[in-house]
Amino acid sequence: MTQPVPVDELVTSDGDHFELHDGLTIGRAETESVHLADSAVSRQHAIVRRSGDRWLVQDCGSRNGTRLNDARLPSFTDCPLRDGDRLTIGRMTMRVRLVASADPEATSRLTTIESGTSLSPYQLQVIGLLAEPWLRGHEPATNAEIAERLGTPQAVEAVKAALRRCYVKAGIANLATHTKRRELCRLASERGWI
Repeated sequence: MTQPVPVDELVTSDGDHFELHDGLTIGRAETESVHLADSAVSRQHAIVRRSGDRWLVQDCGSRNGTRLNDARLPSFTDCPLRDGDRLTIGRMTMRVRLVASADPEATSRLTTIESGTSLSPYQLQVIGLLAEPWLRGHEPATNAEIAERLGTPQAVEAVKAALRRCYVKAGIANLATHTKRRELCRLASERGWI
């Protein structure tokens, strides 16, 4: 018996599978690639695009927004998808399943800084929490907010130390504090770390 070839896909909470392809659309209109019959979903709500070896999702200016791992995405902005991400549109949550993520080289490409230095899982987690409000159009999270979200409110110094290492690895340690926090968010978004 031939094994099915694994594909990059969205898996809905209902158990439906949708193979990712460049230009995959999600929305309430019956013509969308992923049709969601939900009044909280816009006719064309979001679109998935391919850029090189990465998948990007973009909210199409929907009324109720698109959430990626609980963070609301800014409209008309490409945001990278990673294996295991949760994409929520209306009342439907879809899990992103990327075959390439099982490839260690693909994973290291996402977490390697230009100098060849890689980020630790903890540093990636801290960057993700730093950028959550930034992705919604606000200032990056404070060190105290990040520590609280990590479940260790007393570990503000550990968060601060992790961010200092990230700034050095990203080559932005010499920028002013608020500037480098925003720049780290921008780089993380651009390079697919969040």
